[in-house]
Amino acid sequence: MKPTDDMTKTTDAVIDRFNRAFQERDAALLVDVIAPDCVMESIQPAPDDSVRGVNVMRVVDGKIVEAAGYSKTAATVAALES
Repeated sequence: MKPTDDMTKTTDAVIDRFNRAFQERDAALLVDVIAPDCVMESIQPAPDDSVRGVNVMRVVDGKIVEAAGYSKTAATVAALES
């Protein structure tokens, strides 16, 4: 199924709001954009020397239903580039 402009705008708005919640340190912004049964997986403990990373999220009906975070530390990146 090809997303319509409305679906794309909705997904964009959800991800923008999620990012803004962390930038502004405002958990209240997350209330309406995360599904109650959402599963989020992140790196623990967070690597202090992380230089590359990505969050992958699935949005359904205007809510985040799945999310996973991945990163590479500086040592891993240096090893890959040599």
